[in-house]
Amino acid sequence: MFKLYFMYPFTQTRFDKAYFEGHMLRAQALFGSACTGISIEHGNAKIFPCDYAAIGVFEFDSKDAAFDAAVPVLKQICDDIPNFTDADPVISAAIVQTPAARA
Repeated sequence: MFKLYFMYPFTQTRFDKAYFEGHMLRAQALFGSACTGISIEHGNAKIFPCDYAAIGVFEFDSKDAAFDAAVPVLKQICDDIPNFTDADPVISAAIVQTPAARA
C-alpha cells in the first residue's frame, strides 16, 4: 500500500473543515479507481499538542498507481486549496508495510 498525505499546519489563518471534507471527496473522484481509500484527521491543540489542523490521506495499491493517478490532476486539486485555507500544505508520501506476525 502507498499513501499520499496532505498536511495543513495550524496557522492564524482560516481552515474550513466542512469544505475540506468535500475537497477530499472531489480529489478522490479525480484520482479515480486508483485511489482505494481516504481518511481525514482533524487536529485539536486544545486536547493534545499537534502541528496540523488537518491531514488528508489518500491510499493507493502502489507508488506507481499513486503517481499515475496524481500527476494529471494534482494542479487541479491544489488549485482548490485556497477555497478552504490560506495555509500551505506539507505533502508527503509513505509505503505502508505490515509487520510479519510472530509465532
